[in-house]
Amino acid sequence: MPDIHKLLSSSRGLNTELNQSVFAKTHFCYNAEHPYQKETRGFIYIIRNPRDVLLSNSRYSGVTGNQQIDLKAFAQQFINLMGVPRWKKMNMGTWPEHVATWLSATSQFPHLFLKYEELRKDPSSNLKNIINFLNLELNEEKLNKAIEMSSLEVMRGLEKKKKRIPRKHFLMIRGKTNISWVKERATNLSRILVRIQKNYFKID
Repeated sequence: MPDIHKLLSSSRGLNTELNQSVFAKTHFCYNAEHPYQKETRGFIYIIRNPRDVLLSNSRYSGVTGNQQIDLKAFAQQFINLMGVPRWKKMNMGTWPEHVATWLSATSQFPHLFLKYEELRKDPSSNLKNIINFLNLELNEEKLNKAIEMSSLEVMRGLEKKKKRIPRKHFLMIRGKTNISWVKERATNLSRILVRIQKNYFKID
């Protein structure tokens, strides 16, 4: 699936002249200036627990598990900014800002909000919801194949092939997010962001 911000950074774009639906991924906040806003017919928003977002981005940023000072600094910065500095520069906003902008778009477009954790827990039911939302024909064989190909084991294999990040840079216990790390070194993060998650966005 094409990623809009990657396309734009390489001076490419989506082919909007096709006589069919075009699916694309975006990390941008929603606003009237969002690329292809006028061509948009609906959206699916996958929301993830902010504690896991911190861990995922610390890994993506190359913060290593052996550098405790760097890890602590990264977590504290995430708490203070409610996200990662580069998000602002890339028009992705903070974690709550990003969610809020797409919530504001619900009155304009058909939409479907999914929790990342629920998608992982019950991929079959959630993928069927996506298929229904997109008004596509359900093919059980293809659905099961898609679930198989997105399993943790298969994704691990793909990560190893890409070799984008050395093994020593992995912050996650493979197969299980190290939530205890966040609670131990950034207790306030859990409290602040989970409170935002529940009170502002009604997300459990």
